[in-house]
Amino acid sequence: MKRASWLPAILSLAAVLIVALFTPILAWGLNVGWVSPVSAKSLMSYKGTAVATGAVLLLIALLLTDRRRGWRAWTPSMVALVIIIFLTTGLADPTFGKSELTDPVGRIASMDRLRMDEYVLGISINNAAKAYPLELLEHSPVINDSLGGKTFLIVFCSSCNSALVYAVNDPAIGPFEITGLLHGDPIVADAHTGTWWHSLAGEALVGPLQGQKLTLLPMQTVTWQEWRAEHPDTLLVLPEARSQSR
Repeated sequence: MKRASWLPAILSLAAVLIVALFTPILAWGLNVGWVSPVSAKSLMSYKGTAVATGAVLLLIALLLTDRRRGWRAWTPSMVALVIIIFLTTGLADPTFGKSELTDPVGRIASMDRLRMDEYVLGISINNAAKAYPLELLEHSPVINDSLGGKTFLIVFCSSCNSALVYAVNDPAIGPFEITGLLHGDPIVADAHTGTWWHSLAGEALVGPLQGQKLTLLPMQTVTWQEWRAEHPDTLLVLPEARSQSR
């Protein structure tokens, strides 16, 4: 009987470990370099299976719980359920709070939009200009956008406070989304081909396009006052909260 009474707790622990292995542990392992991008991409394909397996183990644990022992008998399974929900929401993922933007709306700039000394990433293509406040890039470090007839990718590294802009000349590539971090630098996944790219190197790490590189485009990181003076007709992409407040 003692062994049977411990079985729900053991199953609950196994459920948590299986889910954790394929969610935050794998993500953090990639970030610190314990897991290679090739292995991480392969293992992440089993994330759904791992979560489903954890759910089944937890269900079995609940069914095997001896109800006659009172609420204490349910504690391991309930704690495991809370932990699994926490893990699957992405709150423990190193990319939590960071998202990508695709074709953000740029507004005609006016001097009251930003403080004069606030820094922006400025891009000018074929006599068209667009500015992105660094505050926006902190929360959305990957932006898929177009300007002057060209499609491009913006990536921002918060740890080194720098940004890069890549031309996306092939319509079969993109849009890009954040899939993880590698030593703090975003890894982006190409939605069309499934290829993983190192954002700061602009190189395809894993997938059908492995080894290919994106071409850098010129950009400037300057104050809003400097950019506005040089490009009076510039478009400005604001963070959502600011955009709604004006």
